[in-house]
Amino acid sequence: MKIIILQDFTYWHNGCNRVDYVAGDEIDTEDSEMVSVAVGEGWAKADDAQQKSAEQTPAEQTPAEQTPAEQTPAEQTPAEQTPAKKTKSSKE
Repeated sequence: MKIIILQDFTYWHNGCNRVDYVAGDEIDTEDSEMVSVAVGEGWAKADDAQQKSAEQTPAEQTPAEQTPAEQTPAEQTPAEQTPAKKTKSSKE
């Protein structure tokens, strides 16, 4: 995830790897815990372009951006489609 650093801070990745971040830097990281802490504390903000993509509703996303649960059956591959549940009829 890309974030923009709003103020200088130090973060210890995995509790032992010190990294000093400087206001104005844009970073791309896979460390979701660091992103959560930095954004939660107000030290950083999510990159606007990435945030807008995440805020799109399923109707605004292309089928490739949607999860199988958000796609219509016609957009899903056969492996992603869930079979219809069988119900007991009242005559049984």
